[in-house]
Amino acid sequence: INRQTREISQRISHSMHYRVASSAFLTLSARRSLQSASHRNTKLATGILPSSLHNPQRNLTTMAMMKAAYYEEFADDKSNIKVTDVPKPVPKADQALIKVEAASINPVDTYVIKGNLKDWWGSPLPCIVGYDFAGTIEAIGDGSTTDLKVGDEVFGVNWGPENHMTEPVASTFAEYVALPIEKLSKKASNVPTDVAGSIGLVGTTAYQGVGFNGVHDGGTGKILILGGAGAVGSLAIQIAKQAGWWVATTCSPRTKPYVESFGAADLIIDYTKEKWDDHPDLQGIDGVFDAIGEEDGLERAKKIVKPDGCFSTCVTHSIGTDTKKNSDTMKFAAAYVFHHDKDAQDKLMDMLSTDKLKLVVENTFPLTQQGVMDIIDAMNSRKNMGKNTLVMSK
Repeated sequence: INRQTREISQRISHSMHYRVASSAFLTLSARRSLQSASHRNTKLATGILPSSLHNPQRNLTTMAMMKAAYYEEFADDKSNIKVTDVPKPVPKADQALIKVEAASINPVDTYVIKGNLKDWWGSPLPCIVGYDFAGTIEAIGDGSTTDLKVGDEVFGVNWGPENHMTEPVASTFAEYVALPIEKLSKKASNVPTDVAGSIGLVGTTAYQGVGFNGVHDGGTGKILILGGAGAVGSLAIQIAKQAGWWVATTCSPRTKPYVESFGAADLIIDYTKEKWDDHPDLQGIDGVFDAIGEEDGLERAKKIVKPDGCFSTCVTHSIGTDTKKNSDTMKFAAAYVFHHDKDAQDKLMDMLSTDKLKLVVENTFPLTQQGVMDIIDAMNSRKNMGKNTLVMSK
């Protein structure tokens, strides 16, 4: 075993083709081969390796391990995801090691797992699933400068600042994750961990989505939020209302009581019975935020949005990002992918802690093979009114 370990370590140190990221790991087959002297044909995954493995002096058989949900190849279903032991990451300078306590799933997880975004999205293999997280700082990398300390409760979303091609993202469906300190926000003590571990991605998406419509610019206006029962839509309604705007939204009869429970919408339209672009109260509104992927949403919005108004969508990316191409009259008419924003995270946490914002966690699941399968099925059912979240202690 020791001879095998040395040979593997030498191959790692001499290879220039391995891509480095703090969230990566050895494959399960590599670990098992290290444990078996009779297994002569040891192979390492040629994906991302944790920085700790690039020290050829370190004995791979004694590395600290953790449980994580990862995949080594893309697949059209969830059969490629395995929950097993992988090396525990070691934080580098300006990183913190987080003991993850909750991590929510989002639709983008399944797109990435399937490889649907690999042509324009950094999708290194192997990869640990998950973007949202909440947990406790266990260690801070040497040389880091931060006011955070070991034991602090933090949350956030491991997402790129502008794109996802330049740095590691995801990796939160694990017992531990090493993340840049700049991505961490403090969790308020009165906010449940499962809620904190579910707010990062959908909350920032909602905050920025209504922001494109001028909600954060001061003053008041009228906005229509399409898809009020979804996680992004329900948060967007509340954020816009807290900013003093008149808010309308759409939902079905099944989800109407859920949308009403937030007490934030001035007008709720049953999209199964009436067309929102024909509603008299929506003529000449300031903006439309599409949080559901409304068919022909932009063209219908042009009928009701006032000149110099806005249309934003976080779902229908087929319309592109060229505002001038999309509309001659709107000052903003485009699709967008949210960018990481710690200030937005901090504002969301402040709203949660002061009961100005509500996020419902509908289901929780354990970090087990069955638990990960179940959380993916729950999200894919598209019947949830609230978030689906892994709780590591469950």
